Amino acid sequence: AISQAGEDGSFYVQIAHNMAIGHGITFDGVTPTTGVHWGWLLVLSSVFKVIRTNDPETLFRIAGLAYFLCLLGTGYLVSLRHPLTAVLLVAYLANRGHWDMETHLVLLTLALLYAYPVAICGLLVTFARTDMVIFALVFAFLTWRWTVAWGALIGFAIVCAINYGVDGNVISVSAQIKSAGFNDLETIIRTVGHLAVYYWPVLEIAGALAVFHLIVQPKIDYEKGLSAGLIASLALLSVHILHNSETEGWYLAPLFLTSLLWASYVPVIAIANRRTWAHR
Repeated sequence: AISQAGEDGSFYVQIAHNMAIGHGITFDGVTPTTGVHWGWLLVLSSVFKVIRTNDPETLFRIAGLAYFLCLLGTGYLVSLRHPLTAVLLVAYLANRGHWDMETHLVLLTLALLYAYPVAICGLLVTFARTDMVIFALVFAFLTWRWTVAWGALIGFAIVCAINYGVDGNVISVSAQIKSAGFNDLETIIRTVGHLAVYYWPVLEIAGALAVFHLIVQPKIDYEKGLSAGLIASLALLSVHILHNSETEGWYLAPLFLTSLLWASYVPVIAIANRRTWAHR
């Protein structure tokens, strides 16, 4: 068995390896599991199918290369509009070793959605991480890009169909386990209180500025998409906090990338527009 203590990525590597060698979507080679996000699992299993090996160290190196390629792809998409930000982003994420599992694929598909807000990108971002359907729907509503919403819903339907085909449940096993904490009111209150003191004031200000930008900017363009994305990221994080009191790194990843892009772009454009209006 493939195992590295403390690394959640080993879970994906084990299942992807079992898929590649014909043992099905299982962790132990026997019991089917849906405790995954399918995009990253399919990426790894496809690579393992081509590069045949049973050596755990080699498998983890292959997974690390896949992480790196996702990171480079994200950096390239970001560099199209934010060259300096792309360099800082890649340098920072390259040192975030514990952001394993599907996080880098989520960031890649999210950067792709910002660059090309079309149906296929809505599908891909949802397939990369199922709960990103919430992000995609809020983003589509705020930007009036309904093809993104349709793509996200199709992606969500495919994920549910795969889950049902694997173990007979539409909702993945991991989502069912995490939902158990929804009734723990004390934990929810403590988590929300912690965020209100240490995080939410900044996020509330950023969210308010994003809403203001959406209102005063009638044209649907890239920077308006970032403002919509910031609000969608906050909505996604809020759902996780209220649903299962989770604030792990992978739940913050969309907010992290969006906040970075928004802060490095929208204020600059707003200042430039203000100067243009002042000269009229």
